[in-house]
Order: sequence, then structure tokens, then C-alpha cells
Amino acid sequence: MPVHHPSRELIAGYATGELPLGPSLAVGLHLETCATCRLAVGVIEEAEGLLLQSVAGVPLRPGALQDALTKIDAPSVSSTPGFLFEGVQLPEAIGRIGLSNPILLAPHTWVAHLNAPRDCGWRTYVFCGLAETALPRHGHLGDELIVVLEGSFHDERAFSVGDFAENKPGFVHDMQVFPHGRLVALISSGGAIDWAPADMAVGALLDI
Repeated sequence: MPVHHPSRELIAGYATGELPLGPSLAVGLHLETCATCRLAVGVIEEAEGLLLQSVAGVPLRPGALQDALTKIDAPSVSSTPGFLFEGVQLPEAIGRIGLSNPILLAPHTWVAHLNAPRDCGWRTYVFCGLAETALPRHGHLGDELIVVLEGSFHDERAFSVGDFAENKPGFVHDMQVFPHGRLVALISSGGAIDWAPADMAVGALLDI
């Protein structure tokens, strides 16, 4: 069961469909492992549904009902439990979007960006790092969201599978993978990363 969760603001934005692609994907992946946050999303969706019932209706466009029924009756596309990329099993939600070719940071340590345009300035990528891999100390000029898909890491906090890190602008940390296994995480960043001059090369790769 995850210990760290998205804020109420992120949960509400997800439930109402207001989040950009990267943050929405990060929250959605957390929901796959967190019954508590799924319940919170359901409460908001139910409240939004009741609100819609109080709004005066508008006429449907011609053929709208038939189009909807056709889509409902269409054969469903079978899905696999996950998406294999560079030997790493990733959630199917990532597979549907796709990833760019991985950028190697060190042996068996890489980042791969989502095959999607930056949405509202957010850039989103999968990070894979071996046990004891460390990302140098850095700050953030925008929000950063991290959801752990495999393994665990720590800064001044500890995060395991399903956990959600929500770092605000100005937050400074390093990321250290625990020694008992690799880390796979989805990271979505809403602003530039403030690297020390010695680590600008790593920052340039993540900012592609």
C-alpha cells in the first residue's frame, strides 16, 4: 500500500480532467496501486455528476447518439498486462503513448521521454537506474511529480512501488536508488531543473 500520495488539488484535477497529459498519467499510475486515492477520485466524480444533473440540458448534434452506440458496440482491443521496453515491464498506459529511444546516462541507467508533445510546458519521461544509482543534488523551478513503478529510492524521504512524490518549485534534493534493486519511475516535470554547473550535462539530457 503506498505511503505517499498526490495532493487533494492533483486528485481533483485528475477527477475533473483538468490535468495536462504528464501529471494525469502520473496520478493515474498511482491510482492503480492506491485504493484510498481511487476512492477520493470516485467521490469527486460523483459530486461532479450530481452537479451536471442540475444543469439545463442542451440538444445533441444530429447522429451523436448513434455514434456513441456504435463505439460502445465496437469490439474491444485486447490489452496486455504491461509494455516491455528495454527489458523493463511498464504499465500499458505508457505503452499506448509510447517512448522515445532511451538516452543512456550510465550502464543500464537511462531515461526515455514520452512520444507526446510537451503539454503546458510539462515534460514526462521514464527513468531507469541500477541499485545505488544517484542523481546529483538539484533544485526545481517548477513542480515535479514522481511515481515509483519498480524498486525504491530516497532523498530525505523513502519511496517504494506506488508511492507518489510531489515536489514544489524551490525544492532541492538528490535521488539515491536503494541498494537492493533497480528503480523504474515515471517523472513529470513542469519547469526547468536547476543543476549545479558540474552536472549540467545530465540536466541537458533530461530536458530534451
